[in-house]
Amino acid sequence: MMIFNRNREGQTLIETALVLFLLLLILLGITEFSRAWYTKNSIKNAIRQGVRVAVVTPSLVDVAATPCPNADIVITAVCTAPGVKNDNRTRVTIDVEGKSGTPAANGDTILVRAVYNDPTFFILGNRPWPWPKALNTTEEARMRYE
Repeated sequence: MMIFNRNREGQTLIETALVLFLLLLILLGITEFSRAWYTKNSIKNAIRQGVRVAVVTPSLVDVAATPCPNADIVITAVCTAPGVKNDNRTRVTIDVEGKSGTPAANGDTILVRAVYNDPTFFILGNRPWPWPKALNTTEEARMRYE
C-alpha cells in the first residue's frame, strides 16, 4: 500500500511551471535576437548594394546639378532589398564624403547610410524583460565613384 504525503502533491506541477517559464524566456530571447540580427544584416547588405548602384550605374541625372548621382535609384535599391521594411522605418542618406552638398566627380567617395528605427520591433520589450523595445541601428558603406 502506497502512502502519499499530502504536502507534496503539487510539487511536480510547480517545478514544471517554473522550468517551462525559464525555457520559454530563453527561447523567446534567442528568437528576438535572431530577428534583430537578420534585420541588421539585411540593412547592411542593402546598403552595400545601394552604394554599388551609386558608383557603377551610369548617371541618369545631370551630375553637375545634383550632389548625388542616381539618388532615387540608390534609395529604391536599398529600400526594396530583401529583409528591409519599406515603411518609413529606414532613412537612407547619400553623400559625397568630405564634400557635402557638392556634385560627385571621378575618384570621390560615395557614402550611403541607412538609419533604421523601429520603436516596436521586439515582441516583449522593456521591463521586466532583459531587452529593449526598440531596434535602432545605423549602417553605412563607402565606395569610390567612377
